[in-house]
Amino acid sequence: MELEDAPFILKLLNESAFLEHIGDKGVRTNKDAEKYITDGPAASHIEHGFGLDVIEFKFDLTLVGICGLLRREYLSDPDLGYAVLADHQRKGVAFEACNMILETARLNHIRKVLAIVSPRNNASVRLLEKIGFSGRTEIDIPGSTNPDDLYFKMLTPTDT
Repeated sequence: MELEDAPFILKLLNESAFLEHIGDKGVRTNKDAEKYITDGPAASHIEHGFGLDVIEFKFDLTLVGICGLLRREYLSDPDLGYAVLADHQRKGVAFEACNMILETARLNHIRKVLAIVSPRNNASVRLLEKIGFSGRTEIDIPGSTNPDDLYFKMLTPTDT
């Protein structure tokens, strides 16, 4: 994710599904989006070696979503996060991106990945189950008024 992705990030973070299921990040301008990129995904990549990346179509480089691992203070393991623009949902974009992130995590010797999802977000629940997440438990996220569900996936070690 680069600073020039700010207009895309601004649009994605203000879509109704993002606001409803993920939350309001307070990003209202391109400047806010640049700060979000710098303080969030870019800082995470520097500090943890992973973070959110943009998802783009190979054939025309159109930005359609974000996907990656997040480190949250209140979780013991990395958390898989993703969001796709409404116009590009239900096309397998999140499925493919999440599988790529999980394979990269496995190759980097991460053994367990968590995922937080709103129980009302049926599409994300189905996706997590489809890519092998299980063990749903309720979790209270700091600062949130509604409980979410926490899933996990164990990754098999690499041979190298």
